[in-house]
Amino acid sequence: MANPQLENGYLRIANEVAERFAKYRISGEEWQILWVVIMKTLGWNKEMDEISLSQFSCLTGIKRSNAIRALNKLVSKKILRSLKNETTSLNQYGFNRDYEQWMVVSKKRPGLKKETIGSLKNDNGVVSKKRHTKDTNTKDTIKNIYSQDVQKVLDYLNQKTGRKFRNPCDLKTRFEEGYTVDDAMMVIDNKFQDREFMALDNVNGKYMRPETLFCKKHFDSYLNQGKSNIPILQEEIFHAPDEEETAPVELPSFLDEIKEARNGKKKT
Repeated sequence: MANPQLENGYLRIANEVAERFAKYRISGEEWQILWVVIMKTLGWNKEMDEISLSQFSCLTGIKRSNAIRALNKLVSKKILRSLKNETTSLNQYGFNRDYEQWMVVSKKRPGLKKETIGSLKNDNGVVSKKRHTKDTNTKDTIKNIYSQDVQKVLDYLNQKTGRKFRNPCDLKTRFEEGYTVDDAMMVIDNKFQDREFMALDNVNGKYMRPETLFCKKHFDSYLNQGKSNIPILQEEIFHAPDEEETAPVELPSFLDEIKEARNGKKKT
């Protein structure tokens, strides 16, 4: 029989936040991830904590891919705060107590999943076809969040390159996989500092663009590339030779004597 004790740790959450939880609608996996962050932070009197994906998966039983997706949604809804650690690969997560900043999630309306009006006839006796409707408010909210994030990244890319890209290509798919706006901007920064990459882009313009930067094949490797390791070559400064270096070299005197002796033998 379970027998939890406060001596083993406990959470202090304001009733006001608990009331907000009762009215806020998020998926079950998002709730699981949220409680892990709360336990790892507020449970240890910390505002932020480094939490690995393996910890999320172990504590919740959720697959890593699903945990990434839930984390991304919670950060996008501003329920969680995320900070990228420059020295380690782990992100820091924290609970945002300011619930007024949380994204509003529309409440589902029951009875709208399927509406059949095929049994009704209009005044002309025409039988109407079946019409299916589905509540898409939550999906629309997530779609709007992704759209805002996509636009932020596109604006950043256009600012870096001086171009006017409008098509994000696979960027939305990367967000659905769990990558964040910071990750996409890091990819842009990494490749912008890559001299060889930029040199190729200057030739044909086919490298520093969404199709290349955000495609599944390259995105992760570009993200983990870090700062460019290509050394900056220093221009060599060439000096004109000094006058002393260009002056003819004088031969030793004994060489002149040998030369004259040889010439004398030839005359005889």
